[in-house]
Amino acid sequence: MQMSSPRSDRRSRRVVAWAITGLTAALLPVGLATSTGAQAAEPCLSETYYYSAGDILKMAPMGCDDITPPETVISAVTPKLNGAGYINKKSVVFTFAGHYTDGDSGPLSYECQFFNTVATPTTWESCTSPKAYANLEDTTSVAYTFRVRATDANDAAINACDSEANPLDPTCLGEEVIQDVDDTPAATQVKIDTVAPNTFLSRLPVDDFTPDSPVVLTKRPTVVVNSNESAYFACTVNGKSLRPCNEGLVNLTKLKSGYNTFLARAIDRGGNLDPTPVSTRFFVPKNIKKNKGSKWRKVRSPGLFGNDYLTTNKMNQELVIKGVRNAREVRLIAPTGPRFGKIEVKVGESQWYTVDLFSKRASRMTQLLVRDQYSTPQQGKIRIRVKKLTRKRSSVRIDAIVVRGR
Repeated sequence: MQMSSPRSDRRSRRVVAWAITGLTAALLPVGLATSTGAQAAEPCLSETYYYSAGDILKMAPMGCDDITPPETVISAVTPKLNGAGYINKKSVVFTFAGHYTDGDSGPLSYECQFFNTVATPTTWESCTSPKAYANLEDTTSVAYTFRVRATDANDAAINACDSEANPLDPTCLGEEVIQDVDDTPAATQVKIDTVAPNTFLSRLPVDDFTPDSPVVLTKRPTVVVNSNESAYFACTVNGKSLRPCNEGLVNLTKLKSGYNTFLARAIDRGGNLDPTPVSTRFFVPKNIKKNKGSKWRKVRSPGLFGNDYLTTNKMNQELVIKGVRNAREVRLIAPTGPRFGKIEVKVGESQWYTVDLFSKRASRMTQLLVRDQYSTPQQGKIRIRVKKLTRKRSSVRIDAIVVRGR
């Protein structure tokens, strides 16, 4: 945001003499003079005060006024504007200053405007730096605009035709008033947003077995993030930042097997953070690996968990998963269909549980509950073996496993 405009075209200043019958040329001396001190190198114009003495128009010198007004800059806005031009406070302070470009010196005075209307006001108020404004309302479609202009106080005091003591009358009509006010005011805009946004999550994982702790059937689940206002989002997966995390569909990757937590917090254009971020917790299964020397085969199959599955058509073939602790709930993720047989599962020292993979309608990925979350916890290893092949050319397939305690 440009906070001050360089002066590219300064209107030339002049005093135009006008002819008055009966006055001699000596009565209207319009010309350049040389000032002293700090203005020694700057031309100036001799301003005059005209008055009537009976039927005779006379004049009195008012001094030498240089022809270049000062420039104005805004040096700071507090709080600092963010990249979108917003602050999230109801008060704002502007710091500004003026300077001469012609070697002049002397005091400067300032006038300010502050508004949030489409039309620019015509009135100005006297002000000093820093200038503060408080109890502001949040902006909607129109931003607040601050404008400030500097005035050469010494030169302004000798503008006879601009003086309240000498209102515009026929005696002043021969002069163009020499302006000592910055005619390109410094300006900046401020947008205010103090209300925190709300964050929403949708398309969350769904699980009929454990709705409050769902299992997902992919290593790349997705959720939808949005807010009640225009915002961006700060998101984490298991406490680590996730970028990018934009409004809409968010893909979650690099997830570990086990519990995972996704958290999102909306941040609006004013930099306000949602104080109540939203989150979802879900469980990612573990891909099953075949044991060395077993008759199980690994088959690549895009779309399944881990894009593969294990299969065998040999009776009593066994898979072993070691290092199990506090296992209560156990599920198998497996394809089912009319050509699949039965397997049985033993968790630690538990009984053998029969799992039927047969179904009249084929399914590429089915959750098969072996033990529920209320079962007695078990330690040790999980054994999975083929129990029955129901028909010729039948087989069994296993994709992934869920093992968790409470």
